[in-house]
Amino acid sequence: MRSVSAAFDAVHIGARVVVRHRLDPAESAAVPGRPSLTDSVGELLERTPSAVVVATRRGPVTIPRDRIVAAKPLPPRPVRRGAPHRAVGIDDLQRTMVDAWPPMERERLGGWHLHASRGFTGRGNSALPLGDPGVPVDEAVTRTEQWYAARGLPSTFMVARPVGFDVTADRVGAVLLERGYTDRVPTLTLTASSRVVAEGHAPDVAVETGTELTDEWLEAMATYRRIDEVAARAILTGSSRQVFATVRDGGRPVAIGRLGEGVGWAGVAAMWVAPTHRRRGLARAVVGELARSARADGIPSLHLQTDSDNAAALTLYEGLGFERHHAYVYLTRPHRDP
Repeated sequence: MRSVSAAFDAVHIGARVVVRHRLDPAESAAVPGRPSLTDSVGELLERTPSAVVVATRRGPVTIPRDRIVAAKPLPPRPVRRGAPHRAVGIDDLQRTMVDAWPPMERERLGGWHLHASRGFTGRGNSALPLGDPGVPVDEAVTRTEQWYAARGLPSTFMVARPVGFDVTADRVGAVLLERGYTDRVPTLTLTASSRVVAEGHAPDVAVETGTELTDEWLEAMATYRRIDEVAARAILTGSSRQVFATVRDGGRPVAIGRLGEGVGWAGVAAMWVAPTHRRRGLARAVVGELARSARADGIPSLHLQTDSDNAAALTLYEGLGFERHHAYVYLTRPHRDP
């Protein structure tokens, strides 16, 4: 297990963790043969200089820091039988995906997660309405709108449900549409076994990988999307570990991709191939190399996202072994002055 300081300084509130800690000496002495150590497993609810609170199946447990022996984050608990990339629940995977694309700023509203990153990317600047916000939905939406307005950003929600869901039938989605929000083309979240993808057919393409974000890689990313350099650097280097892949032709990058690692999962993102070099297997080579990096780090499962109407991307990823796990829709209302 990792040290307490490393575990609780790095793990965000809401993560699933295991904490090994000493029991109260008086309680242990009262029951002959009772062990002096126990493990508390569940969601990290609170972290202070003196204690942590973990939501276990039996209820919240407050653990004084001076009794903690060790702690570490855990992957999501499976909700069904099957391989890890199939067994994870939608909400748990949504939380896990944040580790691969971490926002600059995050805040909790009950079970909802509010993320902001100076407007760079939808995932970095949207609210995840997961679980109970602790207040009525209308009030939660209003508070969320105020939070984004204070940062000069449009209020955007990412509503995730099973593939093919009707956003008008979703509790939060219906409220947002009534308030004038507009939705865009659904995005599909695909998952796969890193072993399956890593062992797939590898085109004869040289793929360079490294853990440092270079100016050259970032410039390649800027050729296909507008970037805020401060936000881009923060997000792209914000995972517990990241791998940047590059394919070159004549010394210049013609394909890139990034792997953001979390606990038990890694996300493939920022995929780009120069228009002049498409249909040559470069994207397949990049994804395969990133999968091999994940597997080498002991990460069994991968996720990635692509627009549901991007037939070419779906053909590529599903051919590599990815499967459709769930869909999500962004709903946005333009920024209004408070």
